[in-house]
Amino acid sequence: MASLPVAAQHPHHSQEPRSGALEHYLTQLAIWPDAIPAQVEHHLINVYFDNANRRWPFLLRATFESWHACWKKRSSDRDRPERERDLWQGFFVNMSFYEQAVNNYLPAVLRQPNRLLHVQAYLMMSIHALFSPSTEQISLMISSAVRYCIVARFHLVEAEPEPVDAASRLEIQMRRRAFWAAYSLDRLACGVLRLPFSIADDNITVPLFENIDDSALLDGSFVSQGSSAKTSVSSALHRERCFQIQSEILNVTMRADFAMNFDSLSDWRSYILAKLDHWRSQLSHFSDSDTKTPMHERWILIVYNHCLLYLHIPTKSNVRGPAGDWSVQASTQSILIFRKYQGYGTIPHPMLGLISQFSIGTIILYCLWATPPKFRTESYNSKNVIEAIRACSNNLAIITERWENTKDLSDIFELLATEIPLAESVSPTPTNPPLPNMNMNIHSNMHNHNNIHTLDNIHNNNIHTTTRTRTTYGESERAIKRISDEAARELRAKLPRVKSLVLNREIIRMIEEMMTEDFPRDHDYDAPGPTATQANTGTLDPSSSSYPSSGMGVGIGGGGGGAGGEGDKLDHDHLSATATATLPMSTHPFFVHPHTLPLPSPLHHFPSPYLSADGSAGQLGAMSPGQTLEFPGSLSGYDMF
Repeated sequence: MASLPVAAQHPHHSQEPRSGALEHYLTQLAIWPDAIPAQVEHHLINVYFDNANRRWPFLLRATFESWHACWKKRSSDRDRPERERDLWQGFFVNMSFYEQAVNNYLPAVLRQPNRLLHVQAYLMMSIHALFSPSTEQISLMISSAVRYCIVARFHLVEAEPEPVDAASRLEIQMRRRAFWAAYSLDRLACGVLRLPFSIADDNITVPLFENIDDSALLDGSFVSQGSSAKTSVSSALHRERCFQIQSEILNVTMRADFAMNFDSLSDWRSYILAKLDHWRSQLSHFSDSDTKTPMHERWILIVYNHCLLYLHIPTKSNVRGPAGDWSVQASTQSILIFRKYQGYGTIPHPMLGLISQFSIGTIILYCLWATPPKFRTESYNSKNVIEAIRACSNNLAIITERWENTKDLSDIFELLATEIPLAESVSPTPTNPPLPNMNMNIHSNMHNHNNIHTLDNIHNNNIHTTTRTRTTYGESERAIKRISDEAARELRAKLPRVKSLVLNREIIRMIEEMMTEDFPRDHDYDAPGPTATQANTGTLDPSSSSYPSSGMGVGIGGGGGGAGGEGDKLDHDHLSATATATLPMSTHPFFVHPHTLPLPSPLHHFPSPYLSADGSAGQLGAMSPGQTLEFPGSLSGYDMF
């Protein structure tokens, strides 16, 4: 602050609280951006290129620094004839002050004949929108960037210039980088908010940008390091491939006829799982080694986990089958990974991260609400589910501190987590005497946003046990009939504001069902899925599920079975002998099984992203039925909370 002349003229500002002084300092910089100290400018440039540009590499740092140098020279030389001609550079240089950049310099950018500059400007505004508290602004700005790419024909390989010289080859690569940055932003936002894509994959003919370092682009050598080499864009390129797989999933699950024609099919899911497994096997090679960067392996795995989560949409009619078990595992894992990295202060897109965490936490609560104990698999009873609910509560409490208008998200989640029993017992039968029910609820004092809920205080204060389950022989009742009237009234009051933030109609549906309907009971739906006893004792028959297995004739059994067996295992000899011959081929043209892809996993096996990347990762026997995913190393205690 002492470096600013105005601050020196008003010594009383030093009496202000630290936050007020910082606000005053930033206000002055917005008025006189040329007063920013050189070291601050250098720091801001590093922050952008080390974080945002590593994920969306549509700018070359050397090119930006040349713009910055010209702009600084322009500011000190007011008589230069190029002053007005180079006004557009002020947009990129002054993006730290968004309103000033947009209001004063964006028109100058759009007056330039270079369409690449236009797209880069829209992408800069889209990245800025990721930090706004409005999901509508995020979706509209990203959609505008994609539409501008379409207008500029960046999505068409036939519209690219001929690669006759170094300048044209550089333009081709930068066009591709810009388009695929817009594509990944679009898939990120549309996946979280469940909105239609701004451009369909069938309309795209341009390939991904090449795995070439920025230096090779600028010196004109264009030496490709090959698909296996690691460059400055390798992690972003690998992330793009995962977004392409995510797009394939959402192209199916967002169809209007998905529930009727696709939800009960397994071949397309097997195909997707094979592609995801192949992608995951290469992740450790292309990701960053620094655990605190947003391109580290486990942070990129959030995109992978979202792909797994998008494979199923839990509803009251399918949650008792594989959809519920799958959703619980994918949701649990995504929340715990996010919590780990939030502890490092690494939240690359906080608003979408907030909506994503709220949505994923809601899915877990919905599965618990919609699935009677009789139909719950071991995944429901894992301690990781409780840990995920706690972690989600912390995640929401921390992020909603940024924006007052988002606190309803945290309030609604805490309300639902308090009302919905996180554990219920199966009803007694003549051969199974009654067992005490551990009905764990997150206590209402978690509504306090200023309290960061550690594992200790949740264990000591926020979890209580009851035995509220009413049971009869032959038919079980739920722990409670429905959420309380008081909770329902509070949910109704907050829901309109939550709808405007979440946008995802499936998540809104789940909240409305939990708010207005009774807890589903055993006989409410004719669920073909396994009971908890079947799933946990290895007697699950894939044919009994509404989701057929991958068609490979793989069952779960053997190993002695029953109470006296040593554990149920896959018959690997039978698998290897029959898998290739019976591999399902989809009748839909957009799903064709390439022979080069790894063997797809049966749907009753949830793939672990933490298996080794060598040949053992593709072995289905590496996981036992119902096995809970765990983080590698010493993270099983989640002491990072």
